[in-house]
Amino acid sequence: MTQLHALLAVPVTARSRSLTFFWFGLSLSLAAVYGFAGIQQAFSGEYVVQDDARQQVFWMQRFLDPALFPQDWIADYFQTVTPPGTAGVYHFGTWLGIDPWTFNKLLPLALGVLTAGYCFALCLELLPLPSAGFVASVLLSQNLWMQDTLISGTAKAFFHPLLLAFLYYLLRRSLLPCLIALALAGLFYPTTALIAAGLLVLRLWHWGEDRRNESQKDSSQKDIDRRYDSQRVKDKVETSQRSLPPSVLVPWLGKRMKSRLQSWQYFFWRYFWRYFAKQRHPWLFCGTGLGITFLVLLPYVLGNSDFGPTVSAAAARSMPEFGVNGRAQFFAVQGWDFWFNAGRSGIRLTAALIPPLVYAGLLLPLLLHFRARLPLLQQVTSNLVLLPQLVVVSLSGFVIAHLLLFKLHLPSRYTQHTLRIVMVLAATIVLMALLDGLLHWAASSQRRGRGQRQTVALAALFLMAGTLVLYPASLDTFLWTGYSQGDAIALYEFFAHQPKDILVASLAEEANNLPTFSRRSILVGREYAIPYHQGYYDEIRQRARDLIQAQYSPSPEIVEAFIHKYSIDFWLLEQSAFNPGYITSNSWLNQYQPEASEAVDHLEQEKTPAIATQIDRCTVFSSRAFIVLQGQCLIEATE
Repeated sequence: MTQLHALLAVPVTARSRSLTFFWFGLSLSLAAVYGFAGIQQAFSGEYVVQDDARQQVFWMQRFLDPALFPQDWIADYFQTVTPPGTAGVYHFGTWLGIDPWTFNKLLPLALGVLTAGYCFALCLELLPLPSAGFVASVLLSQNLWMQDTLISGTAKAFFHPLLLAFLYYLLRRSLLPCLIALALAGLFYPTTALIAAGLLVLRLWHWGEDRRNESQKDSSQKDIDRRYDSQRVKDKVETSQRSLPPSVLVPWLGKRMKSRLQSWQYFFWRYFWRYFAKQRHPWLFCGTGLGITFLVLLPYVLGNSDFGPTVSAAAARSMPEFGVNGRAQFFAVQGWDFWFNAGRSGIRLTAALIPPLVYAGLLLPLLLHFRARLPLLQQVTSNLVLLPQLVVVSLSGFVIAHLLLFKLHLPSRYTQHTLRIVMVLAATIVLMALLDGLLHWAASSQRRGRGQRQTVALAALFLMAGTLVLYPASLDTFLWTGYSQGDAIALYEFFAHQPKDILVASLAEEANNLPTFSRRSILVGREYAIPYHQGYYDEIRQRARDLIQAQYSPSPEIVEAFIHKYSIDFWLLEQSAFNPGYITSNSWLNQYQPEASEAVDHLEQEKTPAIATQIDRCTVFSSRAFIVLQGQCLIEATE
């Protein structure tokens, strides 16, 4: 029992370095196991894609072939809104010879291991126990692999490793690594930089307690002060000379400049290096951190394109896209769910309470109140204040994002990721403190009752260890990857063999896969109908309405005008596209009124759509589920 207790509760010291390496290696190994399991799903077939990546990565195929997606409104938009850091990493991957989709499937493994490593290191800054670092990294890894943040390989996948790195270097007061992590956070996921900047400001109050007394000077500094005072006396003597002969004017100017240079060197030493940099003063972290944040985020503020401005809250309330069953459902729920559980408007507390052991973090305030009864809590450092500070900053960002709705993107982005870190670290401290207290209780008993107490302690230990490590095995699907398998292989291959500059018009859900699997442009698709930027979405809305009208109109002239307007090369139809239920059951199509309702009326009144009369003549591809019509053929049929 004593040896087992030592394995779990030995603090980080020079003597325990090998033990620290053991727990650290175990943490990375388990994170790698989760990552390899995700890779196995990713490469289970040729046409496998992660849902979020399908939307945000498809345009990066331009890195391999710049001729892809020419003058593509959708591709240009997602290229514009992708953070430069994310785009740069994928571009570097293509430079190494890795295509974007392969890189996307490999990236979560690397980010997962990096996240586990920094979580381990950050936990040691709060509770210097290697076993605690292992527990924290495993809990966070399980949390991330049970949701679609890390597995997406998109910008949000970089949030946790970058924020954890920033927090670690912040607690270590390592200025340069801290600033590098902050800059990278702004380049990869700007929300991370805003949270980090807010934390720097808030920590000024905490750091203020550690300021050193300026009146205590060492002997070297006193010598510098005396030399500086002597130099000032010399400067006064020299400046008191009203007139100088030309023969000594130049030497005098040289001495004067040298004196000023020495004065500035002293100023730098005394007021910057010694006071700020050497002692890692909070104002140095805050000032430089805010400066880095300003520079990194400035392009987002000054950026002006055809895709803006951001939709206002008033306009969003009147748009069906933000209502019930809307593409970007936001105002559909009210009350508790709106503020706490909804994916876009809530703080997403439920997302932080995964796996079940994380619920223990809710007990941390209570345990700290009785910390005298739990010996392990005496090892918790003053850095624990980071957790409530992170909560305050996150909730502040959440409130501000609601007040400036959609200007700072979605409010949930400021809480759902940070609360995971807070709850995991809090739960780790609680679990380790309770386990340590139980082991102390078993060891301190008399000989008569020691056996029973040790049995209880061992049972609790193995129960926690089993729950921690084996919990994923109890789930039907532990890795929630969001991967989907494309089934219309013949359709993808057909379009892949067409010219690179074609444009496909379709209302079918399968059209969303064509930019990924066929590398061809589509006119519009539900996956890409993101309504946050008015300039972009006004064009998408108009395209969708025109397409619905043309597809179900009995007038050949409307079809011809539509094809000419958008230069449509192919028209993809589902075999069931001309049934009224095809539209009424599709929440995305029903957003576009009155065209959707008019299309249903035409079908119910048995008015045959113009393109339906040309299926036999203009079909260039056909399968059990899909029909592809040639645009030029449809034009010729109307002439």
